[in-house]
Amino acid sequence: MLAPSETGSEDTESARRLSDVLDRMLAELVADGFEIRQIFASPENIARLFLELGDDAIDLDPDGEEDCAWYGAHTLLADEGEGVRILYCKDDECWFREVEVEVEVEGA
Repeated sequence: MLAPSETGSEDTESARRLSDVLDRMLAELVADGFEIRQIFASPENIARLFLELGDDAIDLDPDGEEDCAWYGAHTLLADEGEGVRILYCKDDECWFREVEVEVEVEGA
């Protein structure tokens, strides 16, 4: 079964910042009535968000016992996998959506 938001939009956008694509996808999902449960990102992509948006891009949890952070109003967790995934739900049904951004290659 295709998740409701996967029926027609293209997630890969060439030469875009990760933060731009992530922000657009989060806004679309919320506008479509979905609840964002969590965002999972590789350490490399978390660093990329910091590089794109600066130190205020991600709020770190001040409680050392909790290993989570926030990207805006959404919980952000480090993930061993590559890329960024959004866990979003409506009622009792949940889906993952991959955030894909092509990396610009210098001199290409």
